[in-house]
Amino acid sequence: MMRLSDFDFAEPTEVPADRGEYIRLMMDLMLMAFQSDSTRVASLMVGPERWSAPQMYAGVFDKPVEHHTMTHDRKCDDQVALIDHFHMSQFGYMIEQMKAIKEANGKSLLESSLLVVGSGLGDGATHSLKDLPLFMVGSETIGIQKGQHQKFDADTPLANFWLRLGNQFGLAMESFADSTGELEIG
Repeated sequence: MMRLSDFDFAEPTEVPADRGEYIRLMMDLMLMAFQSDSTRVASLMVGPERWSAPQMYAGVFDKPVEHHTMTHDRKCDDQVALIDHFHMSQFGYMIEQMKAIKEANGKSLLESSLLVVGSGLGDGATHSLKDLPLFMVGSETIGIQKGQHQKFDADTPLANFWLRLGNQFGLAMESFADSTGELEIG
């Protein structure tokens, strides 16, 4: 088993101003925690949920922008799409790193894991909780098949997904948050 002290990782001297660098730094810390078996569960919120939080998205915009404010203005939909693409490219970084890390059983870290990316809002302008996107990558060992796109009834609570996932991992929960039952996913 590895310890965090086994990693050759330069400690940052300050918080990176660039969002991509910051997000990848947080992902690298998560990867070290997984490799050292410090944890096998982690959560990363890539965007601050403050009303006014200008962020620099290097390679996307030439000055800091307010993602939250943009989501409330339909005229900014193209710019919001650029930020969404930026965030998914950061997720791609995590996937590639996990593919490259081999575990003791010979599988990649990705093959032994399940990553979920999602959003708490389906539409930022209206604060809609409907049509919430989720994207999953990784192991099929919990009974979720790869290569699928599924759309569920508009009134299906996101908590139904988390209830299903919790039960797949052996938590034996009857309910979770506002769930109405386990989400049936293939």
